[in-house]
Amino acid sequence: MSADGFHRGHGANARRRALHLSQRRRMVVSAVLLLLAACSPGRGTIDGSTEETPSVSTTVSRPPYNGSGSSSAPESTTSAGSIVVDPVVTPSSGVIPGSAAGLRLGLVASEAGNAFDRAVTASIAEQVDLAGGELVRCDPGGDTAVLMECVGRMAVQNVDGWILLRTAELSAELCGTGPADVPMIIVGRLEKGCQQAGVGPDDRSSGVLVGVGLGNAASERFDCAPDAVMLVMDTQVSGAQERADGFRAGYSAACPGDPDDVTVLTADSQEQAFAAFTIAITGFPEDADLVVAAVSDDAALGVLAAVPEERTGSLVLAAVGGDERARCTFRSDSRWIGDAELFADRYGAVVIPQLLDAVHGQAIPEFTRVTSTFVDAETVNSFYPHDNCQNA
Repeated sequence: MSADGFHRGHGANARRRALHLSQRRRMVVSAVLLLLAACSPGRGTIDGSTEETPSVSTTVSRPPYNGSGSSSAPESTTSAGSIVVDPVVTPSSGVIPGSAAGLRLGLVASEAGNAFDRAVTASIAEQVDLAGGELVRCDPGGDTAVLMECVGRMAVQNVDGWILLRTAELSAELCGTGPADVPMIIVGRLEKGCQQAGVGPDDRSSGVLVGVGLGNAASERFDCAPDAVMLVMDTQVSGAQERADGFRAGYSAACPGDPDDVTVLTADSQEQAFAAFTIAITGFPEDADLVVAAVSDDAALGVLAAVPEERTGSLVLAAVGGDERARCTFRSDSRWIGDAELFADRYGAVVIPQLLDAVHGQAIPEFTRVTSTFVDAETVNSFYPHDNCQNA
């Protein structure tokens, strides 16, 4: 899209904007509720609706298996025993202390991954420790060959169940290399393979939340006519395209128009996002008003760092992720209006209870989507009041 692809409504007057704003907001609420409902193929609630945002905690509330296990069967399992695919859950409970005593649980995950991966890994380790189990870890460090070695090691470690973080392209090889006849949970996306179940973000709904947030900001600040709408992809995010599609849908619901008229930049790291945006922004005047969505916090941080200090135009930015670096940044920088929070640091409270369910022979969903909610500088403290922003 050229620099004048989204022409700014310089002649729009404040009174006309005020008259239309309330009507537009009512239309947006209706449209977004339909979008979010369509994003949820299973049972559960996706944040961003008019319902009260559910609390997110690590409160132990799951009953044990006959006094010895971690939890009861999931609500998404019907009385007939059939599984409802893709329930949407909020990570609001964790394991019962000691419920994994005597169990060996495997984890293949890279500490060299992105912030989401690191937070998920730490959360899983924390929950296994709380449950009193033994965690058998192998870190492939981002190397595909080492990854397969790690999977092979799990097969000879006598694990009772194991977890694999990401690796969507290796399903066929994994089935013949990993432990046989024990439950396996994938965190992230994987084609149909040998895994018992999967747990991952609700990517499209997260994108919708970002799109609606940016669309509302564009409506209020630019009368839905910024000089450009930009989308920064991150090739390291397996659900990037779903997030992008959700953004387009959410933005067009808040600011009706052509959702395809968007400048797309591609990067696979914060540094590459910085470089791509540094080049892209030169195509616009210094006073251009820009709306930018990023499918990851790494991409968003790169964008923000690339904005020249001398720019006089407005920048409105939002992303999917909600890691501590992002939360600390949008607390203090009004250009970043907020994030679709993925609660990566609480994945263990979903993954480990499900794995223990499976180890004890209980039915679990084939895939569980962890809910997102949009947080900004005002609402983030409801979920993360103790961020260490000096070190973020």
